Amino acid sequence: MGPLYTSTEDLEGRIKKTAVNSTLSGNNITLNANNNINAAGVDIQADNSISGTAKDINIQNVNNTDTHYSKHKKVKVSLADVLGTIAKNPLLLKKESDGKVSFTLATATIDKEAERSTKTTVQLSNIDAGAGGISLTANDKHSNDNINTCRQQPANQSSNNNTRQQPTNQPQGNINLTGVNLTATDGDINLTANNNTNIKAALETTNTKSSESHSKLRLNLSLKTNTLK
Repeated sequence: MGPLYTSTEDLEGRIKKTAVNSTLSGNNITLNANNNINAAGVDIQADNSISGTAKDINIQNVNNTDTHYSKHKKVKVSLADVLGTIAKNPLLLKKESDGKVSFTLATATIDKEAERSTKTTVQLSNIDAGAGGISLTANDKHSNDNINTCRQQPANQSSNNNTRQQPTNQPQGNINLTGVNLTATDGDINLTANNNTNIKAALETTNTKSSESHSKLRLNLSLKTNTLK
C-alpha cells in the first residue's frame, strides 16, 4: 500500500561575513603610543616612511567567514496491508502469552539530516612604505628593570619577599606580527624589540559538522482472544 501521509522539510542557507580593512595613507606616517599599538585589519600606506614606537606593537590580520548550512527532514506514514500480509504469512500474526493477538496497523519513518560547514579565510594587514622604509620599535625599559631586579635579589631572601617583588605582568617590549605583509620599496625594514619579535603566519580553516538520524515507529493493535472449553 502507498503512504498515507508524507511531509518534507528542506532548509538551506548561507551566512557570509567579510571584513573591510581600515586605511591610513600619507607621505610620512608616525605612530607613537605611551603604552601599546594594537592594529587588526589595516592598510597603512606611506609614500616615504612609516615608523611606530610603543611598549608593545601588535599587528594582525582579520578573518572572513563563509558558512553553509542545511537541514532536511522527511516523515512518512504508511498503512499496513493487514489482511494481505496475514494471508501470505499467517505466522506474522503474533499471539502473546496472555492470549492477546497483535498485528501492525501502520508504520511511520522519520529521517533527519543536518550539515553545517564554515570556511575561515585570512584577510591580511598590509604595511607599505617607500624609500624611507619601515621602522618599528617596541621598548619598555621598566620591563628590563623588573627582570634585572629579580635576578639581583639575594638567594637567602624569604620566598614571601621574592613573590612580592616579582613583576605581576608579562614583560613588554614585544613586536607581534601575524598575517602581515611588510613592504618597503627602495627602503629598509627595521624591527627593534627589547624583549621578543614574533612573526607568524595566519591560518585558514574549514570546519564541517554533520548529523543524521533514522527512526521507525509502529502502530500495533492487540485483540483479546477467548478459548472455548
